[in-house]
Amino acid sequence: AASLFCEMLQQRLAQANLPDDHELARQIQQSLNHAETLLTMLLEMTKLDSGTLKPEFSVVPLNDILRPLQESFKVMAHEQGLEFRVRPSRALIRTDKRLLIRVIQNLLANAIRYTEKGRVLCGVRRRSARLIELQIWDTGIGIPADKQTEIFKEFHQLHQQSEHPGLGLGLAIVERMCRLLAIPVTVRSEEGRGTCFSLQLPV
Repeated sequence: AASLFCEMLQQRLAQANLPDDHELARQIQQSLNHAETLLTMLLEMTKLDSGTLKPEFSVVPLNDILRPLQESFKVMAHEQGLEFRVRPSRALIRTDKRLLIRVIQNLLANAIRYTEKGRVLCGVRRRSARLIELQIWDTGIGIPADKQTEIFKEFHQLHQQSEHPGLGLGLAIVERMCRLLAIPVTVRSEEGRGTCFSLQLPV
C-alpha cells in the first residue's frame, strides 16, 4: 500500500510542472485521498471474500441516504464542470444503510469519473407497491455491449486513467454487496452516449 501511494504521489508531482505551494498541497491531498479510497476498497473486498461482512437490515428513509450523498458528490461534479442532481424520495426501504450507501457511492464516483461533459443524475422510479428502482444516469463514454458483464469482475477496468489510477474493484464491490442485500443490479449503456445503473429496492 505504501509503495502504491508513493507511485501515485510521484506521478502527480511529475505532472505538476513545479506548481506553487498551494497547488502542490492540493495535489498531495488528492493523492492521500485516493490512496485512502484504494485501501478502503481492498479492505472491503477482503471482508467480502472472507464472509465477515454481514448485513444488518432495518427500515430506512431513502432520503436519509440520498441527501448526504448529494452534498458529498456535488463538489466533485462541479470541479469537472458537470451538472449533478439527486432527486429526493419519500420511500421507506428495508436494507443495510451502511452497505447501500457504499454501493451508491461507488456508482456515483464511477459515473462522475467517466463523464467528461454533460450530467450525472440519480433518481427513483416506482415499479410496484413493494418495489422501487434507483437509477444513476450519466452522459459519459459508455460501455460496449460485449463488456457489460466483465465490468463486475475484480481488477477489471475498461478505461485506464493515468490521472486517477484505480484497482478495478468499485463495481466488483457493488455486485457483491448487492448480492448480500438481495438487490438486483443491472446496467444499460451505449458507447459515446452514457450509462444507467439500476438497483431494485424493496419498499
